[in-house]
Amino acid sequence: MLVVLAMVGGEEIGYCVSTIDGGGRGEIDSIFVDEEYRSRGVGDELMKQSLDWLGENNARESRLWACYGNEDVIDFYGKHGFYPRYTVLTRQ
Repeated sequence: MLVVLAMVGGEEIGYCVSTIDGGGRGEIDSIFVDEEYRSRGVGDELMKQSLDWLGENNARESRLWACYGNEDVIDFYGKHGFYPRYTVLTRQ
């Protein structure tokens, strides 16, 4: 597991959590940047460090999940090589 933190003046403004499962599949489990710091390259740097770590640790592929209603992140993820492959519908 890798946790990358973005800090400004000792304050945490963002993070990215990445893992590799037993089958070698990498995942960006969570990424967040405080709204005040978005569109400043913070998320790009978090993704870069996380994807570099996944590559250095031989992840055979990388994936992430985007929740319905959060479609505005699709372009950001696409910039980093992630594209939609499936739509999963759930019922509770």
